[in-house]
Amino acid sequence: FSSRIFPIAFPVIKKYIPNNFKHLLDAGAGTGKYGLRLAQDFPDSSVTISDILDESLLIPRKIVAELGINNVTFKKDDILASAFPDDHFDVVFSDLLIQHLPDYRTAIREMRRITKPDGRIMIAVVNLWNFHTLYKGLLALAGKEYVYGYEKSFSRRELVETMEKEGIRVIATDGYYVGY
Repeated sequence: FSSRIFPIAFPVIKKYIPNNFKHLLDAGAGTGKYGLRLAQDFPDSSVTISDILDESLLIPRKIVAELGINNVTFKKDDILASAFPDDHFDVVFSDLLIQHLPDYRTAIREMRRITKPDGRIMIAVVNLWNFHTLYKGLLALAGKEYVYGYEKSFSRRELVETMEKEGIRVIATDGYYVGY
């Protein structure tokens, strides 16, 4: 994967992962674009890419085989009731996942449970203050459904408060741009 694909997001993610962190999870990864990049940039680490759908994991499995990436494992997993053990990962990363979960607080609790006490949880969500949120609001006013069903947009304050209520100390809120 080229750094051109992730000109803004990936450097923000990477700078908060210490080199001595060896067990990383890309939770609800879909195509696994961030998990694959983490595997490339942290070759001495073990990266797990998980998603609730086996079909989603087909794409990153193919890429791993084509590129010869050897530090990735795949696991079908539901972040609302994760099968991973307590205090397992140094980093739990999630991109655009919790916004699609009406019970997103449970997902955050599970992320906290499976992250080591000195680990890091990184969550990217759709920012409340963008045109996408306006679009969803206009659809609702017109009595039309948003094609992807439930999707919550978060303000920075709301996401920080939610994390803190779950006992997670927030160390940064980088990357809040128009979309994220």
